[in-house]
Amino acid sequence: MRISNILIITMFLLVVLLTGAGGGLKDAVSAGASAATYAKTGSEAQEVLKRNDEKWPTDKSVTWPTKYQIITETYIAYNDTMDIAIRYPQIINLDDEERQIRINDLIRSEAVPGQFLNYTDKRLFTLPIDYKITWQSDNLLSIQYSGVGYVKGTPHPNHFFYTTNIDIAQVKKVKLKDVVRIDEGFVEKFRHENIRTVSPHPGALSGKQILIDSTPFNKVTDTVRRFNEADEVAQKGRLPSNYCYFTPNSLGISVNAPHPIGDHAEFEIKYEDIAENIKAENEVWRDFFLREKAGSY
Repeated sequence: MRISNILIITMFLLVVLLTGAGGGLKDAVSAGASAATYAKTGSEAQEVLKRNDEKWPTDKSVTWPTKYQIITETYIAYNDTMDIAIRYPQIINLDDEERQIRINDLIRSEAVPGQFLNYTDKRLFTLPIDYKITWQSDNLLSIQYSGVGYVKGTPHPNHFFYTTNIDIAQVKKVKLKDVVRIDEGFVEKFRHENIRTVSPHPGALSGKQILIDSTPFNKVTDTVRRFNEADEVAQKGRLPSNYCYFTPNSLGISVNAPHPIGDHAEFEIKYEDIAENIKAENEVWRDFFLREKAGSY
């Protein structure tokens, strides 16, 4: 009889705990919950990420030769007006635990912009965001975030794209102006060099036409100003218009574009083509300079 009572009490406590967890799901926005805790909320944003995993092979299985490894966490905001699921990387096994904590805090804060969480419209905002690492070394981590968000009752969705570049040694965000000298000559290279158009909308014009006709590149002096403001998150966490990111061979820049051609457009230019603008004193360039000397371009 005593054993039966213990089992009944145990089952009752489990039911209470599970019920409480279910009730707390809608408050996950304030808790900054991870996928491990709230993996079974069944929200549409999470379902979109799962469907995307089934459609396209993941880039997260790529192994980079670094002293640390990457795991994936998910931020979830799930209530009456928000259905947000944002995947982001976290580093593990770094030899400096205190630095690892600071890096992960920085990544997490950049992955979940205040612009999303300060949403005040009473209509449901659904936003699934996934990430891709375009460069990983012991000196630099470059992360892309992208996804399609939509507000219930509005005519079309919005395509979001933003990046974070982390100086691993200094534990700080790397911005475009930190690594290149931004002047009219730098901007002109994007207008006239044979750059690579990475992700134009299916119905878009050619890369050069997008740059000149449909983005800030049509005014060189204005673009210099905008590039100097790239990667700067504004007050209240509003996302900037332009971002940079790193790949093994090229510097990427993302710019705002009109909605009919995708809301944003990404362009990449080889490091060797902007060599005169590179700020070589920045330590994050060490990887690429070493690769260049080895003939890796």
